[in-house]
Amino acid sequence: MYQKTSHSCPYTCVTAHPLYPLIAGFSSHSPSKLDVLDLANPPSHLKSLSRLGDNLEVRCVKWHPWRKALLTTWTDGLVQIYWMDNGVLKEGVMHRADVNVAQWSESGERIITCDIDGGVVVWKVDVRGRMSVVCQMRMKEAVKGVWLLGGGGGGRKEKVTQFVMLTHPGTLHLGTDTNHLTTLHVSNNPIATVVAVPNNILLFANSSLQTLSNVPNTKEWAITSELKLTQTASWVTQLEEGAAWVVGNRCWVWIQGEVDVLDTAGNVTAICPWSVNGGMGVLEATGQVGFWVWKGQWEMVERIDLGISSVKEMMFSSTTLVFLIEEQLTLLTHTPLITHQHGQLIASSSSNGVRILTGPDGKFTEINFGLKKGVKGFALSGKRVAAWDGEEVEVAYFGRDTEGLESARTVHDASKEPLSHVAAWNESRDQQELSLKYMSPSMHVAVDDQSVYCGVANGIAVWGKRDMNIEWTAGEGECLDIVVRDGVLCVLTSKGYLKLYSLPLTATSNSPKTNVQLPFDFVAHQDSGSFQLRFAPSSTVECFAFIPTENARYTEQKLWVYDLPNERMLEKNFEKDEKLVSLFWDWNDSRVLLVQTSNAVHTIFVINASLHHHSSAPLHEHHVLVGVYLPSLYFLDPTTDKLRCEPHSTLHPQLLSFTIALHTSIDQPPLPNVANETIMELARMALKIGRLEVVKACLAKVGDVEGIRLLSEGWSGMVVLGMQDDLVADLDPLRLLKYQVATAAFPEALQTAQQHSRIHVKTTFYQYAQYLAETGDVAGAMAAYEKAGAKRFETPRLLLRSPPDLEKYIQTTPSPLLKKWAADLSSSYAVPNFQMYEAAGDVLSIVRLHCGNGNIEGAIEVVQRINGKEDDRMRKAGELIIARWYETAGKYTAKIAEAVRHYTEAGYISHAVRLAKGHNLDEELMRLALIAPKEAMLDVARYYEGLSPTHLPLAITLYLKCGHLPRALDLALTHRPDILPDLADNLPATVDAGSLDRCIEVLVKTAKYEKAGAMMVASGRVEDALELFGRVKVLLTEQVAENMLLNVGEDKKLEVLKGIGELAARQGSWVLASKYYTKAGDRPRALQCLLHSGDLDKILFFASHSGSKNPEIFVQTANYLQTLDWRHNPTVMKSIVTFYTKAKAYTSLCDFYASCAQLEIDEYQNYAKALSAYTQALKSLLKAPSSEGGIASRVRTLQEKIGLITRFEEAKSKEYEESVRDMVDLCGVPGLDSTIRLGDVYAHLITISYTLGQIATAQHFLEQMRKRVDGSIEYYLDDRIVKELGIGSGQHDFDGIAEEIVEGQE
Repeated sequence: MYQKTSHSCPYTCVTAHPLYPLIAGFSSHSPSKLDVLDLANPPSHLKSLSRLGDNLEVRCVKWHPWRKALLTTWTDGLVQIYWMDNGVLKEGVMHRADVNVAQWSESGERIITCDIDGGVVVWKVDVRGRMSVVCQMRMKEAVKGVWLLGGGGGGRKEKVTQFVMLTHPGTLHLGTDTNHLTTLHVSNNPIATVVAVPNNILLFANSSLQTLSNVPNTKEWAITSELKLTQTASWVTQLEEGAAWVVGNRCWVWIQGEVDVLDTAGNVTAICPWSVNGGMGVLEATGQVGFWVWKGQWEMVERIDLGISSVKEMMFSSTTLVFLIEEQLTLLTHTPLITHQHGQLIASSSSNGVRILTGPDGKFTEINFGLKKGVKGFALSGKRVAAWDGEEVEVAYFGRDTEGLESARTVHDASKEPLSHVAAWNESRDQQELSLKYMSPSMHVAVDDQSVYCGVANGIAVWGKRDMNIEWTAGEGECLDIVVRDGVLCVLTSKGYLKLYSLPLTATSNSPKTNVQLPFDFVAHQDSGSFQLRFAPSSTVECFAFIPTENARYTEQKLWVYDLPNERMLEKNFEKDEKLVSLFWDWNDSRVLLVQTSNAVHTIFVINASLHHHSSAPLHEHHVLVGVYLPSLYFLDPTTDKLRCEPHSTLHPQLLSFTIALHTSIDQPPLPNVANETIMELARMALKIGRLEVVKACLAKVGDVEGIRLLSEGWSGMVVLGMQDDLVADLDPLRLLKYQVATAAFPEALQTAQQHSRIHVKTTFYQYAQYLAETGDVAGAMAAYEKAGAKRFETPRLLLRSPPDLEKYIQTTPSPLLKKWAADLSSSYAVPNFQMYEAAGDVLSIVRLHCGNGNIEGAIEVVQRINGKEDDRMRKAGELIIARWYETAGKYTAKIAEAVRHYTEAGYISHAVRLAKGHNLDEELMRLALIAPKEAMLDVARYYEGLSPTHLPLAITLYLKCGHLPRALDLALTHRPDILPDLADNLPATVDAGSLDRCIEVLVKTAKYEKAGAMMVASGRVEDALELFGRVKVLLTEQVAENMLLNVGEDKKLEVLKGIGELAARQGSWVLASKYYTKAGDRPRALQCLLHSGDLDKILFFASHSGSKNPEIFVQTANYLQTLDWRHNPTVMKSIVTFYTKAKAYTSLCDFYASCAQLEIDEYQNYAKALSAYTQALKSLLKAPSSEGGIASRVRTLQEKIGLITRFEEAKSKEYEESVRDMVDLCGVPGLDSTIRLGDVYAHLITISYTLGQIATAQHFLEQMRKRVDGSIEYYLDDRIVKELGIGSGQHDFDGIAEEIVEGQE
């Protein structure tokens, strides 16, 4: 029943919760405010979410998939989640721009948000609603939309969340919450929107629909189909397993790769998904809305005239269809039918009250209630009824006793006639006597004739003669459902606890007599939102049945029955499309449980802690099962409010025990004393479950001897029985298929197999083909064999009697196996058919035939034509055939060598060795033995050992190759010690110590020291090897040294390293010694070895990498480098400075700089560079620690030298007269020659005087230079100047010049 209401609203955009009657909306006029509405009758305002600030607007609103939580994003990048259950608002701040896209994952544990700058954030939402960032991504362009790639049912936790993002103009990206991002697809045609379903992504462009599918067993995605659209798709909607859209006023649907068009009465104007039932709602231009569901094909289950032709938005919110039209909200609310049974009283809900049905003709007693929000639920007892709306609970009395309805009775004797039941009704009705009202928000209420019980938080409120409250701990959960049955109050909590209270309750006896937690993961299902439960106790309150409710998101249709005495949870699965609707226990018998599905009523027996399915009966259209009081079932037609009573044929009290025993016991139950027609009904029931012995007993009961005989013959007899009693329609599909095959009804059998048992389709076609072959229909049999998949081997057998037809069939059928079969058949008649073998690609058979005919050349030619790696096995098989032919022919001819060669080509080395050894082919034997398996190799070694001594090296080699070391060494030591040196190189590591010692002893005696040392190393006697190499002066190589390290333990490794370094040093292998001293950690000795080697590159490398651990290495290296020609090698000079600096040897560095300065003076007279060097020396000396002695005096000395050189350099740069005065003054400085050579000063005076034409002055200074400077004057002066000054020495007044210079100084 649907109710249409319209309400004015200011919203321009609304979004609805898929499972709860909740919507959220905001207006473009006030975009900073978001309202949450409850769609109860009438709709009410629950919450407003708003923020203060300029330009703050709501951008995206998304409901949680199954919890009451609302996700909101804002233009400033804020992400909010409002949890309605506790009123908590959680916020996440990661974006810095407008968040225009947001989406929940299917489990509700992940949120993907995207902003206009390309920022993408994946959030985690825990069970407490807290938000945390899982990963972040940055796209080059803004994201237009996000779609989750699902694959699991609701509530299943996702291991990795995958989502698809669309960026402008048509690029699709695949991302995961593990921060993995790939480009999935790039389209030249701009993509308008996307729909993501498991393993498929639908891309809606302007004029096409492309399907992007995940290729099985790979990680690749590819376009698998494309559909051209005449117009741009509108109202694109995602369904559970596909998508729907509107094009050309028609609704198109894509389900599992198939595209269909809904057969609507008018043009489609809007569509929306219906998540509760997995269908969708379709609005037509005629103003009617249709509700469509998928049942293998799309079917419209209901159509309602609304008078609305076009809407702005259309969506489902739980069972309410919401339409947004301008500023008007139109609601189409589905009011579910509520029924209740108490004994034989059946009640149903109406718009404002409860109807207690009083007869199958539709008569009822109407009880009206004054509830503000209408009747949301009610409970019934024998005398009164309680109704509630979530705010109030009202209780009304309708009679003093239950005599208003009399029980159904049997009007015919069951022993004489078939069972038939009618209900006799008393139409007298008592008036309503009293009405009580309680204020309570509870939606879980039970009632009996004494009290009213209302479920509250962590307890029950009891109203009646004694008002009281029953409470339990919060850890046991809240009251989820409450039922009164057989004087017991049954309570189910949200944490899975089942509580049973004995009634009536008193102040002293209000504790539960049973308090047990159900043994299935009930809490997990509730927390994940997978499903909700419908709950019913049995008549004895010992068994409790559960099924998912209509609003469940749980994909499986399952029945649970908890057996309280045995403490076991029983389960039964139904087909996925068989949605569970309701369940009822028989009011009196706790063994019988009836479950209504969407299309049938199932009878289930609960016996001995197990479930037994008894029968299934189709459900009449619009009928609902509302009660069970055996032998009657009560059905209600909601469209007419008429009650219908139907008898259950096999659950009459006289037959119930027999029926239950038939299903639960392996023994044959005794037949009841009923009419023959009823007996045959029992036979039909026994036939359905395969109880043939019971069928025979039934036939014997009715005296059908012929039926018993036929039944004893097996299925054929049962078929006859079925035909006689019209049982075929009641057979299950498998038995019906066997019956149809047995009666040669193959068209019907094929139809049955295709509809109900596709695994038997090919078997049925095969049986059909056999039947046609027996009847002579060869063409039909061939067609049936082909459909059975047996054409390849059955059709030739069928045509054997007609050789022309067989040959024609073989020629026209492109089957290599068939052609091979024909060629084999021809060869069996001694008629070789090479062409047929060649057509079949059977090369080996051709080779075999050539060999059989003695045409060995032809066989070899065929094998040689085989090429390619894929045909290598075939080629080797051909070589094997040829080799066997040669071996057979070799007994009479000299073809054994050819046989050996072909066996080798075929890879059969052992056969080739056998022939070569047996026919004295010694040249080939050793070559074959080296590539043969170990067994053959050992056999050849023994063969060589038995020959002459010249063959012993070959035997020894083979013994070593096949692992027989002791024998090989024994032969070598005993007979051929001369080959021991060659043998030592090939010894494996597994040789025993005794054999090695013997070999070493012989090698030492024969002066084969290198081989002996190698064997010592191989045996682990490294110390002995070092001693041997040092004693006999065998050069130690790097390879031998490495082998030593491989054969020594960690405890002796350091000692061996030092020994190797010492031996290498004694032998002059300085680089090798340095390497192993370094490995041993003795870097100073390693450096000394390198210094002896004189390898400059290695010395510099070693110092650079080892000096940091031992600064003395830097000093020693720098000292060594000073012994080299560092004056002409800048690299060495730079290294000296670097090493002294790194070692912080500042005094040594100072000395080096002083040496550099003196070098510049002595070699090049370059006092400028010498000044620079002395300056660096002073800087270095100032860094030296004060603890070193003599630092102060050295500093003074350097400073004096720097001062003198500075005066000298400044004097050289002055004018002539001033320069001469300064130079003469400088010559008078005591000890000048220790810093500036006096000859350099006079040379400068002489040179500048000569250059300026002051010849007399130059001659005067030359004379002074001869007196004061030791050594040759030509060392300082140019020979030309000396000669010219010497010639004119008597032409100038030297004394006057000198006096003038002195006066100038004064």
